[in-house]
Amino acid sequence: MTHYIGIDVSRDSLQVFDGIQDRSFPNQPGLVSFVSFLERKHPHGFQEVALIFEPTGPYSWELVNLCARREIRCHIIPPKRGHHFRQALGQRSKNDPIDARMLTAFHVLLKEEDCRAPIQDPARETLQRYLAAYQLVQKARVQFSNQHHALDTAGAKGGVILACFLSSLRVFCHPCVFFVILSVSEGPRRSS
Repeated sequence: MTHYIGIDVSRDSLQVFDGIQDRSFPNQPGLVSFVSFLERKHPHGFQEVALIFEPTGPYSWELVNLCARREIRCHIIPPKRGHHFRQALGQRSKNDPIDARMLTAFHVLLKEEDCRAPIQDPARETLQRYLAAYQLVQKARVQFSNQHHALDTAGAKGGVILACFLSSLRVFCHPCVFFVILSVSEGPRRSS
């Protein structure tokens, strides 16, 4: 019989419900404490284990890699499907332990073949990370461009606010990100 474990993944922790008890593990490279928990619970291997979780961008990559390396079956629920399941259960409050329990309960909708170990593909993973970074930069570029336009058309006060904003960005942003933002603030380059 498969032992389903629901996991709510966040930046700092994995909130786990193993069907009996809520637990929390640090979301750190290697997931050492989580692996030792699994090894204690399943000393003869992970053939009967299936992890259920929602993808959370880079925060869930370590968990996906663990499943691939150790051949742990998992089911990664698309966030909208998890959201609709939560609504169907009538859960209005949302916190990590409740989400972990909800994800464990999700197993009733799964067939055995829905849970399988992910296949590691380093090229695909690298491409996904670059794409995620690109999408983040594009989103920030559009947001900044819109804010810049609004401040630029606000007159003198907007110019002062814009100057303060740009100097703050210079302090807090990585140089590459600041370059992208600065290029937006200067507007499109015209070829002569």
